[in-house]
Amino acid sequence: MTTFTHAAVGLGVASFFPGSSPWLAVGFSLLPDLDHLLFLKSMRLKVGGMQHARTFMHELLGTVVYTAIGLPMFLVSRELGALFVTCLLTHLFCDFINGYSTPYKSIRDLPSVDMGKRLATRIVQEITLGAACIWLFVTV
Repeated sequence: MTTFTHAAVGLGVASFFPGSSPWLAVGFSLLPDLDHLLFLKSMRLKVGGMQHARTFMHELLGTVVYTAIGLPMFLVSRELGALFVTCLLTHLFCDFINGYSTPYKSIRDLPSVDMGKRLATRIVQEITLGAACIWLFVTV
């Protein structure tokens, strides 16, 4: 997913946490993509052009690490901890459904499956998810 879609997802998640700042939700939703900065020179503008720029934090181990980081936040504020964990896990789930992460790579490689391999499919994924999350944010 793109940065814009992840930001929109953060806004959508924020609609379920009315006491929290939507900007904080957007920040939490973008946090996992900081690992892309390590590969800034080799990024390519194409579908899947950043899949090589994923560290283990974009895999199942990342979900465990982010959840472990978020759990102590529950001690400070239950809503803040829930917002953090929800935003991070939603980000990783959105990336997982594109099929680049370990549990889904073998499914993505099947010739009959298009998890965003084609540009048209990817555009539909991004627009549908982004629009739904912005709609959630505006209406809820």
